Amino acid sequence: MALLAMTLMIGMIFYVYNVGDHANRRLSLQNAADAAAIGAGDWMARTMNLVAMNNCAQARMLALVPIFDAAPLAAEMSAEEITEWQRGLAAQLARGVPTTKNDFLRNGLETVRSGMAQQRDILAPFSAALNHPSFDMRLTTHWAVPGSGESPPHGSMWRTAAAMQEFSEVALGSLGVLTQANARRFARANRADVAFVLPVAPEIPAKIGEFQDFRPVLKEGMFVEGKFVSVFPEVGGVWPDYTCHYGAGNGGSVPDFADPHRLGPWATLYRWYGDVWESDGFAPGIRGNMGNVSGPWTPARTSFGGIHLHHVIGHRSYGPYQWAKDRIYDYWVSTLHYTRFYTHLAGLSNKKLAYMFDPVNQLSTQHYPAWKYVTDYDAAKGVAGSGKVSATLFYVMEVASSIAPSSSKWMTSGTYRTNEDEPVMYMPGRWWDPEIEMPAAVRVANYVWKLEQQYQTASDPDIGIHFRPVDPNDPDGPMQLQTVYLVTYFVWGGIDVGGDVEVRNPCNWDDYDELPQPVLYDPGDDGVSDYDPDNPDPDEGARREFFTLLGIAQDTTKTKVWPSQFHHINPLRAMAAVAQVKVFNNSSWDLWTQDWQVQLTPVSKWADWVDLAEAGQSELDMTDEEIDPDEYGRLVEYLYSITPEFAERYFKH
Repeated sequence: MALLAMTLMIGMIFYVYNVGDHANRRLSLQNAADAAAIGAGDWMARTMNLVAMNNCAQARMLALVPIFDAAPLAAEMSAEEITEWQRGLAAQLARGVPTTKNDFLRNGLETVRSGMAQQRDILAPFSAALNHPSFDMRLTTHWAVPGSGESPPHGSMWRTAAAMQEFSEVALGSLGVLTQANARRFARANRADVAFVLPVAPEIPAKIGEFQDFRPVLKEGMFVEGKFVSVFPEVGGVWPDYTCHYGAGNGGSVPDFADPHRLGPWATLYRWYGDVWESDGFAPGIRGNMGNVSGPWTPARTSFGGIHLHHVIGHRSYGPYQWAKDRIYDYWVSTLHYTRFYTHLAGLSNKKLAYMFDPVNQLSTQHYPAWKYVTDYDAAKGVAGSGKVSATLFYVMEVASSIAPSSSKWMTSGTYRTNEDEPVMYMPGRWWDPEIEMPAAVRVANYVWKLEQQYQTASDPDIGIHFRPVDPNDPDGPMQLQTVYLVTYFVWGGIDVGGDVEVRNPCNWDDYDELPQPVLYDPGDDGVSDYDPDNPDPDEGARREFFTLLGIAQDTTKTKVWPSQFHHINPLRAMAAVAQVKVFNNSSWDLWTQDWQVQLTPVSKWADWVDLAEAGQSELDMTDEEIDPDEYGRLVEYLYSITPEFAERYFKH
């Protein structure tokens, strides 16, 4: 009897142990199914993000082609002209300039001269390096380089763009096999014996585009009228109240543009867009920063009062070409602002970008400046009528004061403002003679002209003018207009008598050459494979067909203790678990935007999964033996044993 009791007690202990172990393994198996589904969805999302990365990187390479190819000539022109400007201004200072109060005129000109010398010393070696005989920019930027001895592309940027396309095609071609492999790897790391995902051969609706598909990315763009927000309804938002227009611009669109769900990465993910303003009119008599006259190349010549009032009406996107130019512009403003490097570079690169998408039989031309007579205005007048003058340069300095120049208090603290720290370089695009254009100006030195003017303003706190009501008892009424005395000096800088040069073409391919192409999302005929913004349910349409996966994991039911007496009645002789995931993009439903993600969702439409599993048996040979046919067949049989009603009731994970 004692032996029987001991046997029963041991059996009970074994039973409790096996039941607990079985429960733990079921939980672990669910983790394995989750891991299989997440692993598969992750590989699909990763593949689409990789394709998007390559598409964007291709576009960046193409964007840099015209910019890099323009750099040698732009640097050469800029270095030559700033060398002449600096020489001429140094000669003017040596010749002498009129004495002014606080010596602001000489101080301002010396600021420009020393700044030019510093920027010349930056540009000169840069130009020398880019134009050195041992360096050939064509090996980086040109499609075909004569004498390379192999078929194009020859330029490294073009070769890189072509290699990225090949990489994307390989990634898409291996998607099905590697999705299953990733699911199996993740599940086995969670101790599952067997694992796979449905569909057996996942695929992405994608197609190879054309070279011209890069045009909207680099040259065209989007204008978003209204508030621009990129939030998909599935994450708790609503479609924002805006209207999106597609057309000419600074790039930042995509060739497969579809509003509102496929706007591309530039505006939605990178936030590459700028405000679009609409004018409310002009407010005279108030000086504001919209009429800035401090710093080189300002569009204004003097600081007459007034400001344009604006409000934002929307946003305009820009792409990698404009982004790259903006970075150069920022450097130019901060470091090379006395030069015209950015102006020359932008002009040249815009023409080269036009070659890329609008081939022409004849090369474009660009003006190559040649600055002459930088020390002699009178000699320059001798060629003024020849028609060869492309521009005239003056250095402009001004004093705006609330006190008249004739007063002994002129230019006392708090009553005046000068642009001494950043004088203006004024450059009309023609022969501009101050003695004709400004008859009121007085030539006070060789070669300096002084112009005295007045204007009125209601407020300019910098010079001590504050709002003053006409009626002291009505502070909200009209304001008094007070006089501002403006003294402006124009200092001769020279004339440009240069000519045109041809702009070389880095896009020198033949009609039969195979150019780089992006991989595009394929919405199918009539959009049957596209995201439906009117019905974004992940269990419907293309989202269910292409972007929903079911992970399945299996483990043995064999007990660890006394397996001959404790066995499972399940005919599969194993236990199984399932998990469902969705793959989605919250920014833009395309293959340009690197925001594809994966997320677990409740298992749904069980009957559809069972039918898909049955159909998948004919696709097993596409998995490169990642799935064992016998194991797959047994699991399909097991899935058939689960009714849709049972799945609907109990599959809540």
